[in-house]
Amino acid sequence: MFGKVFFTVLATSVACSFAACPSLWTEFDGTCYRYIGNPILNWQDAEAFCVMEGSHLVSIHSQAEYDFVLTYWRSARDEVKNLDIYPFKGAAKSPFLHIGLNDKMTNGDFVWTDNTEVVFTDWMPRNPTLSETEEGVMIWDRPIPNAGLWNDIPSRGVVLRSAFMCKK
Repeated sequence: MFGKVFFTVLATSVACSFAACPSLWTEFDGTCYRYIGNPILNWQDAEAFCVMEGSHLVSIHSQAEYDFVLTYWRSARDEVKNLDIYPFKGAAKSPFLHIGLNDKMTNGDFVWTDNTEVVFTDWMPRNPTLSETEEGVMIWDRPIPNAGLWNDIPSRGVVLRSAFMCKK
């Protein structure tokens, strides 16, 4: 009897720990992601937005997760198919997406904003540039040959405002 009750309580607590993602968030492999196409922000403000949502800019740890992020981002830019993501017009369709990788603390020492280990990267040729002013990272989804590759960018710049993705 004790074993059956213990197992039931254990199974219930395990099932509850994997709750569904909140509204407007998408689940992949037990983690929640949210594409933000409007407002478009610079890297630093995008991270602050994610923190207000109880998350961080997306960190990417495997090819499978990267494939998911690219697919989700590319499909989310289609406002006709995804009206729930676009509550108002003017959402970013630009081929840039802020991610949480950065070297703000030490130039050339890249870390994720969520403090997880950097085990996967996919840099554009000649990147990262290691410029003192380029602290954030975005994915450039330009036509071949650099589609979906990463570039370090100024984190506070007003020119490179873009869509971004949060993860929690």
